[in-house]
Amino acid sequence: MAEVTDIYILYIVIFIFSAVQSIFGVGVLLFGTPTLVIMGYSYVETLWLVLPTSIVISLSQVILDRNLIQSRKHVYKYTLPALVIGLLIIIINKDLLDISKIIGVGLLIVALMRYSSSLTTYLNNLINKNPSSYYLGTGLIHGLSNMGGGPLLILMSTLYRSKNTIRVNIAYVYVLFGLTQLILLIITKVHSPKLDYLVLPMVALVSYFFVGKPLTNFINERKYQSSITFIILIYGLLSLFDLGKYL
Repeated sequence: MAEVTDIYILYIVIFIFSAVQSIFGVGVLLFGTPTLVIMGYSYVETLWLVLPTSIVISLSQVILDRNLIQSRKHVYKYTLPALVIGLLIIIINKDLLDISKIIGVGLLIVALMRYSSSLTTYLNNLINKNPSSYYLGTGLIHGLSNMGGGPLLILMSTLYRSKNTIRVNIAYVYVLFGLTQLILLIITKVHSPKLDYLVLPMVALVSYFFVGKPLTNFINERKYQSSITFIILIYGLLSLFDLGKYL
């Protein structure tokens, strides 16, 4: 009975954060990852749960607005190799590393990026003056913690002005991230996915088309961004200090 309940909770988590990602480009990975780790899922199993879901949503966004995609060679040259290195470090040392704390640090970095205007200005300058370093850092953070959505959002917000262009370019990179991570998980054979996992992308699509997409034009983005930063901070503290066990 408990297992059935856990499955329903999993569906609810994926449904909610799929709607969030449908509207703002980030959600399933940024919030789904720490939520599932706090719930007791291993990091690798969590990746198998959230990556296909994220890919499906992102791919839907890419297909609908593919004319807005502006592919950049830096993603292929710097970000994806750094992601592979980061994920391999986690896979090889999974029994030695406290992934919850790594995710917590990643979330707090994201929150700091969003709260600090001076840091955002510094990162914007870094992107303009030395983009390769920023692309490398984004890939490494994502490989280590699955928290590359925050740095990626700042990157795309610096490069583009249109909300739709920002969202679809984030989605495009998320597709590349997810496919790279899944291929690496398959090659290393660290965890075998279950048939139940196939249901989650379908849950994500329902959330995308029937909840997230219709709500896109009705969301006050400024209020949302403030709320989302606060939630990131709370998740970071929960993960870093392992407070989820007390909830």
